[in-house]
Amino acid sequence: MKKRIVFIFALFLGLTGFGGEGRVMEQSHINFHERVSALGEVLRIVKGLPEKIMVDEGQDVRFSATVSSSDYSVKWFKNGDEIVNGDRFFLSRNGNTATLLIKKVVPEDAGEYSVQFINKEGPIVSKTSLFVVLPE
Repeated sequence: MKKRIVFIFALFLGLTGFGGEGRVMEQSHINFHERVSALGEVLRIVKGLPEKIMVDEGQDVRFSATVSSSDYSVKWFKNGDEIVNGDRFFLSRNGNTATLLIKKVVPEDAGEYSVQFINKEGPIVSKTSLFVVLPE
């Protein structure tokens, strides 16, 4: 956030003149956006994981989270251990949204799940707790 504020202040000074003379230098719309994108976009979570998810044993469960940019890498974790594609766990991403699908949930799948989005500005995390409901 500090980088963006400093950049905007510096851009303001550059556009209005350093001496406060009120001069406005020509600045194209495209050039301004090139400067902003050169700083790197701060990644924000637009739609995070819910606080908790309850699912019946044997059912599928899907976790999805959306961020403000499609320029990121993503990792999923269960209780701090990274999840990899395969068996019953399927990781996917579509644009700004990352999804984890667990097929046929078992009691051992219960725990804390998190998704970590990473870009040049660093990581952000969203977490949820999965509870598996056993049949009576």
